[in-house]
Amino acid sequence: MAYPKTPPLTQVLLKSLLHYEASTGVFTWLVGKRGAAHAGKVAGCPLRRTQPNTYHVIRVGGRLYAAHRLAWFYVYGWWPQYIDHKNTLKADNRLDNLRASTKAQNGHNVGLRTTNTSGFKGVHRASRAKRRTKPWVAEICTQGERRCIGYFETPEKAAAAYQAAALKEHGEFARTT
Repeated sequence: MAYPKTPPLTQVLLKSLLHYEASTGVFTWLVGKRGAAHAGKVAGCPLRRTQPNTYHVIRVGGRLYAAHRLAWFYVYGWWPQYIDHKNTLKADNRLDNLRASTKAQNGHNVGLRTTNTSGFKGVHRASRAKRRTKPWVAEICTQGERRCIGYFETPEKAAAAYQAAALKEHGEFARTT
């Protein structure tokens, strides 16, 4: 037996099922009892309950959607390829924290990697050959290309150079910490 396909999600259908509060980023159900969902109840849950900074997801019409993508669609009526959380908090779905982006722009707005040893974004120890004179390197990635900004005597000087380059190259998507 073939099951009927779920109709595509439209902005009108979404707004008939859920209410989105742009100032808090919270969705609540508008409809009556639908499984565990009741009218007035907060919709969705964290994608990974064991991780503190994880995306929230909401099941609509049998399909799971990321809450930040639903928020964008709810307000603007279109689906951008990527949505960036300005403050990098994946659960913060306030409208003023979301912005449409490219994959590269989304990648520019990331914090320090867990493997970072310098304490500064874009800064690492130089190779052994350069380590005696200027042991710290500042590098930046733009359009998929890694570019050396320069070699520096202290990680702080390298970080300052990275920050200047990131603001110039990445603009509003630059994350320097």
